[in-house]
Amino acid sequence: MYGTTIIILMNVYDIPNAVTQKLPDDVVVILQEPLNMHDMLIKKIELHLYRLTQEDRPYDVIVVHLEMGGHTIQMTYDEGYGRHDSLQKTADFIMSQLGMSAIILRARILLDTHMEDSSRKYCE
Repeated sequence: MYGTTIIILMNVYDIPNAVTQKLPDDVVVILQEPLNMHDMLIKKIELHLYRLTQEDRPYDVIVVHLEMGGHTIQMTYDEGYGRHDSLQKTADFIMSQLGMSAIILRARILLDTHMEDSSRKYCE
């Protein structure tokens, strides 16, 4: 008779375990003003740099942090052995190319996948 609408707000993390409980070593803000893209309101895009040690060498992990449509998504953008100024170079590349749109689309696909998985689990 009456339908039920369930709204699921997701926190999606597609990042290495080594950075899940660590504060970023540096942050670059990519998007400060809300933006509508791919049928979602994107409120924030940041790049987070995590400096780790792997095999006794500095190892950088750059994570994209997005807030879109009420959801939070964190996903690995790049990683590798300590490169000088890697965070700023990555931010410059994203801003000068079509990188921001690609990040948003990738996040949307990741979010949709997680929401479909959650819906299936809820309906079972």
